[in-house]
Amino acid sequence: MCIVHRGGGRQRFILNKLRLLSCYSRYLRMRKRAQHSNDSDDDGDDRGEHSVLLSMSKFAEGAATIPSALDLLQGENDPLTSRGYKSGYLLKEGWNFHGLLSWIPCCGCDQPVYKRRFFVLRGGYLFRYVDEHGSTPKGLPIPVEDSTVHQQLSVSDAPNVDEDNASTTIILRTLRKEYILRARNITERDHWIRQLRSAKQWAIKARMGHVEVSSLDKRIMAAGDAMYKKSLQRERKDAEENMELKMYGAQPGF
Repeated sequence: MCIVHRGGGRQRFILNKLRLLSCYSRYLRMRKRAQHSNDSDDDGDDRGEHSVLLSMSKFAEGAATIPSALDLLQGENDPLTSRGYKSGYLLKEGWNFHGLLSWIPCCGCDQPVYKRRFFVLRGGYLFRYVDEHGSTPKGLPIPVEDSTVHQQLSVSDAPNVDEDNASTTIILRTLRKEYILRARNITERDHWIRQLRSAKQWAIKARMGHVEVSSLDKRIMAAGDAMYKKSLQRERKDAEENMELKMYGAQPGF
């Protein structure tokens, strides 16, 4: 009688799974470092007023490519800018650890968190900063030209928002993502919605050359385009690396 020993095969199976998990964990760490250095929503990189003013002067002179909050606040009363402009604080819905642990029903990981951010709507993009003195945007600027905005009509529109805060919630959707924002009151919510819709019309006309655009707004729009394009390239690279990991893990000898 032939006795087949299956212990070795099971051990190899477990080792292969551990190797796959190790590769995927390393990939997540690399992705987290890239997101933290480029578009993390976490607070940090607090600079002094001198550094912020220096950054503002560099962008105004064309030497810097990323605008600070003070850059976007310059010339806010310009008639060419006022139609597609607004600034103020809003609460933005997000997730701890970039949502990687949202499947764990404990420690609050499965519940969204709301961070207070200073938003500036200008140049066809919605930028956000830690405060009005922020030197670099937090996260990717939102292109309002390709977005739709509306208030929350029911709890089903944003399941993570409770009924008490539904009346002040703004839902901003793009082709890539949905953003849940919360204003202080209904009046502020309505003003933001009107300005976002007006900025969308302004951005479309500006792209077609149907409205006059100031030199600063042109630089702001170009900066938003560059940041958005860079983010798309990074996401494409991450998707390719993820596909390679899946193909590598599917090989019979792995």
